[in-house]
Amino acid sequence: MDAYHRRLCFQEIAALEGIDTCRRTLVEAFKKERYFRRVATEKPLLTDAHKKARLEWAQLHVNWEIWQ
Repeated sequence: MDAYHRRLCFQEIAALEGIDTCRRTLVEAFKKERYFRRVATEKPLLTDAHKKARLEWAQLHVNWEIWQ
């Protein structure tokens, strides 16, 4: 599913598929198919200090070799 369809409520998804049933039945059916709803965790944005530290680290390690 794409981002648009992930944001639809269960009834809207069922309507797109031509299914007419109660919400509880839909919830149980989605659960059986291992389709779960989650609220995304918000991450803090990088500060200027974080960006500077990351750039310094990258510049120090630009010539690192890949170990095999």
